[in-house]
Amino acid sequence: MMERIFALFGFVALVALLAPLSTHAAETEKIAASGEQAGSLGPSVTFNSGSSGDLIDSGTLNFTGTQTFKAITLNSPATITTTAVSFDDIFKETGFGVEFSSRFTDHLGVHAGVSLKALNGKTFDGFGVSAATQIDFVGSGSLTAAGADTIRVKMDDATEWGIYGGVKVHPLVFEKYSLYLRGDVGLLSSDEIKARFSLVSNPGDSIKVEFFEREIQFFGNGGAGVEIRMGNFDLQGEIRAEWRDKRAVADGVQDIVGTNSIVTYPVSFSLMWRF
Repeated sequence: MMERIFALFGFVALVALLAPLSTHAAETEKIAASGEQAGSLGPSVTFNSGSSGDLIDSGTLNFTGTQTFKAITLNSPATITTTAVSFDDIFKETGFGVEFSSRFTDHLGVHAGVSLKALNGKTFDGFGVSAATQIDFVGSGSLTAAGADTIRVKMDDATEWGIYGGVKVHPLVFEKYSLYLRGDVGLLSSDEIKARFSLVSNPGDSIKVEFFEREIQFFGNGGAGVEIRMGNFDLQGEIRAEWRDKRAVADGVQDIVGTNSIVTYPVSFSLMWRF
């Protein structure tokens, strides 16, 4: 399934980035030469409609006695099991941005923009403990399990700033609307993200642990949309497949948390002023 998703994402992005090379010469008359507006600027709002792949991997870590793995110590034999969790189960994401675009022809344009992604942290059952033990997260505190138990995770809210650029191709252009493909590449600046850990059997006893590190991530996307003309404004709606590089895990949970790159499916709406 993942291979098909990546193949679809790659195909759409490739078409959007390379289609201008095959545009017929008769269709490449510059808009500026005909007196039409050649640029646009406007805000956008984006909602994440879903994701593919697990942001957190499943796994196990066996402690044979009083033992330390980097930043985690158990005082008796037990196994910590990590549950695979998707991006949608960890964060609710909403995006805001401003984009500038320039049209060279009726069928071809380039664009660049900045975006702000608001990540609202969710609560999920992230880890299982197989037996009674004290779990010490060095530098953050400890939790004491009276028996087999589950560690519940409440992720903090966070923000990400992004910059990107790309190409937009309009294969079908009509008087009042057009259909387009787009492909983008960019960078995301991600906050350090902490989480609150507690045991299901004792939710009142909790500790704050650093979970994801501050970092710069790569991303790329490909998508399709419709542009509707309303006087000097364009209303745009689109859906994309967006690949994001895997996140860096903080030292405090590095032994029990592994991450993957993921694909999200943002739906975006923009109001662009043409000039």
